[in-house]
Amino acid sequence: MNTESGIANWTLMYSTELLAFSIVLILLLGSKLKKIITAWIASNAMMIFIAQFGSRFDFSFSLNSISTIVITGNALSIIIHYYAANFSREFSFKPIIILITAISIWVLSDFYEYEWHGGLAITTGGFAANLICAWTSFKNPLWKGLRYRNVLIAGFIAASGMFFLRSMLFISNRNSDALPPELVTTQFGTLLVLISSIILQIGFIGMVVNYDFRNRRQKDRETAEAAERSRGMAEEQRLMETMAEERLDMIRLLTHEVRQPINNAQAALQALAQETKGSTPANAEIRDALARAQSVLDGITLSISNAILGVSLIDNNQAITTFASDLVEIVELALSDCPAEQRRRIHIHGAGNAVFSNLDPVLIRLALRNLFDNALKYSPQDSSVHVEIAQDEQRLGASIKVSNQIKDASGLSENIFGRRVRGTQVDVEGSGHGLFLVQKVADAHSGTISYTIKDGQDVTFDLFLPD
Repeated sequence: MNTESGIANWTLMYSTELLAFSIVLILLLGSKLKKIITAWIASNAMMIFIAQFGSRFDFSFSLNSISTIVITGNALSIIIHYYAANFSREFSFKPIIILITAISIWVLSDFYEYEWHGGLAITTGGFAANLICAWTSFKNPLWKGLRYRNVLIAGFIAASGMFFLRSMLFISNRNSDALPPELVTTQFGTLLVLISSIILQIGFIGMVVNYDFRNRRQKDRETAEAAERSRGMAEEQRLMETMAEERLDMIRLLTHEVRQPINNAQAALQALAQETKGSTPANAEIRDALARAQSVLDGITLSISNAILGVSLIDNNQAITTFASDLVEIVELALSDCPAEQRRRIHIHGAGNAVFSNLDPVLIRLALRNLFDNALKYSPQDSSVHVEIAQDEQRLGASIKVSNQIKDASGLSENIFGRRVRGTQVDVEGSGHGLFLVQKVADAHSGTISYTIKDGQDVTFDLFLPD
């Protein structure tokens, strides 16, 4: 096989190799790296086109159209390779500047005696640009850990070595007007182009496949971890529900065991109160003691009721059943739950007509009882508490407003409806659950609870229940 046919064969193999690898890359376009795969395919198509005009290794001194196509195509191919290697990082214009400078020197060298400077500039520029591609492939964290990264780097180094060899040939023939021995040099150079191109293509395709495999493996691992967390959360939820149910059963048991003795004690206190209706000082002292005992029992009853509500409505997420009920009757029942000596302080307004709303009477009664207890505790002794019941035409529902005086308006914080949150008046007994449970009852009815302060000393809590 003579030299000319050898060059033709190597060039044909070069074009065939680029075409084969481009077909493989087309099959990989579903990858997340679609952009750089597309760019790499375009670069391969450009190199196949250039191969029809001459080898990548063959750079002429003259500024004819073929040389221009070959040199420009080489420069664009290197820039595309740099874009692929530098993907996801901040783009650097160093390779572009190097190649533009080299082409400029090549163009200007046509006007000077030593035209070999242009060929040397082109080959040196290609050498430097390919080394930059190898370096950025090494530094890019996107490719870290990929096995084919080193193959890609080796391909860039081989390509830079090809340009370096051509530079040495230009230097060795710098005193000659002719190019280096054309056929032998170009045949060897074409072989180098083929080898470096194969290494580059294998490195790039292997890296893309390896990248996708790593992503799929990571996604599978994340899916497995998410499923495991979901199972853990489901198990934790099941345990919490079991604990909540056990806690509810315990409170129900305690309620059953405690409420009956409390009822018996209340009945006994009422009987004693009937027997001490006389006006003697001794009877008056007994009545005061009985009133205090009754107040303590009422507080215990309220605490137990709040505990049951807290577990069933909050911890156990128990659904409520609503039906049309008269708010006026519920307010009066809530009033009867208050200590007897405190009831006279509470005045109900707007009770002339029935006010109906869809609600759970037990929960609303307990919520109102907490509002009354809060108003009685935080207002001055012997001051009045006003309760207003009315239909709210604007908001389409019913409203119960509980108003009372307060000693210090600053005692009401923005999160007064939070759990275990109390006013700043720490001299008043309480657990901080009353208004929190009122908020939960309002939420369960898709309603609201809010408060307003007037003149710095009057506070009104508004429990709204939508129709």
